[in-house]
Amino acid sequence: AVKSDGVDYAFIRAGATTSSSFELKVDSKFDTNMEGSKAAGVARGVYWYSQATNEEEAVAEAKKLIAIAKKYDIELPLVMDLEFSNGRFDSANGSDYAKKRMTSVADAFLSYCRSQGYPAAIYLSTSLAGSTTGVDTTSLANNSHEVWVAHYSSNLSASSDYTMWQFTSTG
Repeated sequence: AVKSDGVDYAFIRAGATTSSSFELKVDSKFDTNMEGSKAAGVARGVYWYSQATNEEEAVAEAKKLIAIAKKYDIELPLVMDLEFSNGRFDSANGSDYAKKRMTSVADAFLSYCRSQGYPAAIYLSTSLAGSTTGVDTTSLANNSHEVWVAHYSSNLSASSDYTMWQFTSTG
């Protein structure tokens, strides 16, 4: 049904790190969604909802993502879904500290994925995209990482350092 509605690709959640502890949880629907999208002819990317607070945790998440995803032929990038969600990241040492650390944590995740031969992208809201307010997307783009921004509007107010723009949460 999704394919017949004109959907050509999907990013499927592989898992998430819990917000209360560093526990890597695989999405129970991952295999079903991967197999269903392939059967429908929908290109696939895979993402991990991150709560990494440092580079070591980010690499651990990336390793888990790759371990789960490697049994599939993936047509699109592996993605780090980094959100300021009142989870471990922003509660670890306060929001100002978290904002300063986000770029390094994201770069560690993405760089590890790329070192293993996968294209990599970060997914984040425009409110987190900025060198002084969160993730320095210019720095990540300059390091050959792809940037996917979520901004639900008909006009994008983010910098031009993005590869993809999600302009709606519906449809």
